[in-house]
Parts: sequence; C-alpha cells; structure tokens
Amino acid sequence: MKKILLYTSLVATLLSCNKKEEIINQINEVEVNGSYDFTSFKTNSKQDSIVVGTLRSLLADIQKARPGKDADSIAGTKDQQLDANTLYNKYLANTPSLESIATSEFKTLIGNATTGLFKDIADASGQDYILVSPVPDNAQGGRYGGDAGYLFNEFGVDLEEFFIKNYLCSMYNKVFTDYLTSEKVTLANIDKALVLYGAPTSFPNGLTISVNGITYTDLFTAAYAARRDNSNGNDKGGFYTLIKLNFIRLQNALKASPINTVERDLAIMGIRENWEKALAATAINYFWSASGQFSKSNPTEAELASGFHALGEASGLLNGMKGITANKIISTSQLNEVLDKIYVNNSTKENNPIKLKSNPTELARLNEAIALVQNVYGFSGVQVNTYFKINDVTRRNVGYRQED
Repeated sequence: MKKILLYTSLVATLLSCNKKEEIINQINEVEVNGSYDFTSFKTNSKQDSIVVGTLRSLLADIQKARPGKDADSIAGTKDQQLDANTLYNKYLANTPSLESIATSEFKTLIGNATTGLFKDIADASGQDYILVSPVPDNAQGGRYGGDAGYLFNEFGVDLEEFFIKNYLCSMYNKVFTDYLTSEKVTLANIDKALVLYGAPTSFPNGLTISVNGITYTDLFTAAYAARRDNSNGNDKGGFYTLIKLNFIRLQNALKASPINTVERDLAIMGIRENWEKALAATAINYFWSASGQFSKSNPTEAELASGFHALGEASGLLNGMKGITANKIISTSQLNEVLDKIYVNNSTKENNPIKLKSNPTELARLNEAIALVQNVYGFSGVQVNTYFKINDVTRRNVGYRQED
C-alpha cells in the first residue's frame, strides 16, 4: 500500500466551520491503495464517450474558420465560411447529444440556428475584422491576427473558446449532478465521470503516451488541471494529482464491504473542489496571458489577437460556471462581478473587452479580475503570481509543447 499525503479542503457551503475543521484534520494523511481499475471502463464509458466525440468533431468544425490554421489544410480548407444550421444540427446529433447534458445557461447561450452563439460564429466566419472600440454599427466580427489569429465577435470575444470553455462547465455540472453524488455514485458512474473530466485511466498528467499502438492524452479539464499541477508548489503534486488520487480513493471506498461512506464522500468532495479550482486557476492564467500581450509598448496584431484569445478562454470558463447548479465554491453574483469587470457581460459599442487594451486604467481591470477570483478561492500570492502563470506540463517536460 502506497501512503500518500493528500491535502484537500472542503466546500464551505456544505459544512459548518467546526465540522470542516474536524474532517480536514481526518484527511490530512490518506492511504490510497493501487491504481485506477479500468476493468469495465470501456463498457461504462460508452455513452459519455459519444458526447466527447461529438464535442471534438464540432470543435474541429468551428476551428475551420480560424485564419490559416494548419490542421485545416488536411481537409483542404481554411478561412472557411461556416453554416449555423450545420453547427447546430451537430450539437443536437447523436444519443446522447451535446444538448442533453448542457446546462440551462449554456442552452440559452446556444439558442438555435438563427439566434445565439452558432449564428454569431457563422456571421463572423469567412471575413476579416479589425478590433476597435467603439464598435462600428452593424459589425459582425471576423478573423483577426493574421495567419496565427482567431475568430472573434464584434466585441473581441474569441467565439471558439467561448463555446468550448462554457461547455466544459456543462460537463462538470453533469458529473456532480448525476454521477458523483453520495446518493448516485457507483463504480460505473465513476468511469463516466472520468470520461467527462477528460483523463485516460492511466492519468498521463498532460503527456501523450502510446500503449500497444493506441495514443492516450488528457483532454478538456484534465489537460488544464495538468497545467496547474504545480498548485501546491513545484513537484509536490497539485490539482491533477489530487483529482487522480481521489478517483482511485473513490473506487476503493465503493469496493469496500461495507461501502466506506466517509471515504466516499470525502473523495467526491476532493474531486469536485480540485476540478473547480483547476478551472478557476486556468482563468487566472489566461488573464495573465491577456495582460502580458496588452501591456506591450507596441503590440502587433498577432499579439493583440493572442491576448483576446486568452481573454476568451478565461471569460468562457467563468461564464460557464454561472450555469452550474451542482455544488460549487463561487457564486453567480461573484462571477458576474468578474465578468462585468472585463466588459463581457452585456457588452455594448462603447463598453466591451476591446477597451482593455486602450490604456493602463482599463488594463488594470484584468488585475482586479484576478484579485476577485483569488479572493473567492483563497489562492495564495505565490500561487497566483508564480505558479498559475506557468504551464506546468511544459515545466516538467522541457521541450514538450502542449496545445492551447
């Protein structure tokens, strides 16, 4: 039995202060036996793998509107004009569909083929655009940043990233509403949750590995948790490691006879809290990235596009969190405060994210947004100012480049 120190905090809204302290004291040292049991994983994960496959396919379709994206040349297309009906129909396709696990907030964001996000993506595709504020009348957005650029709406929001990052929060919500609750968790549901988290059963922590000719890598939230695995300090194991250990711990608790309900509930809380914190820390990382590009003395179009791309990732994650009805740390009002700070909520011609690059006063809003998120989650100064600025997969594997 491998003895592993596991530090996990608990959700404040669920437990009294005294109870929290008592349980935290009980779980400072946890014995995790063995590795993840994948015996029935393929069978258990079949339905949720359909959702993941559809999501990856739809995301690839949206990426065809990126300017000069190399991957698109394989299909002989780039800078492509997209069709809202085609995107929307793929969103509805298959059983289960992407819509079937989407939050109500995400469904409102999508709307239908004639209103909503897919309409915005289609309208912006196939044309170039210059990000300026105030925004011109009748602007629809478009490609910005040259061959290394991205697709933006008229207010400077990266449409591809706003789509996928919002949907990651729908996946979180599905897991902690239907799979990993004290009442509903089963060994089969643990496998289903792992699929939506995005990690293979080998938990490669950001690397791509090959086993018997089959390639495995982390996707979606798991990939971002791997980049933040320095959250407890370099080489000590952070969000990704804690989530991995708690998945194994949860399996062990359910295999015990009788079921170890205390370990079960602690493991669920450990997965949930570290999953959410990995998303929040990633939002901070992208705020830093945007700030770094916007603060350059004479940024190029490509650098500005990179900054707005990062801002789209951060705002997509935080906007998606508003739709989470499962237990979460951050409140909707706190999320709105951050999104208001960066002009993503209710953007107008005069007040929109493009303003953030205009002068130091506006740019300071990004630092204020970082501080708001930091205060909600209790992140330390060294986490925010050092660890969360780093892609820890790259740090741990010099020369290894993980896609954004």
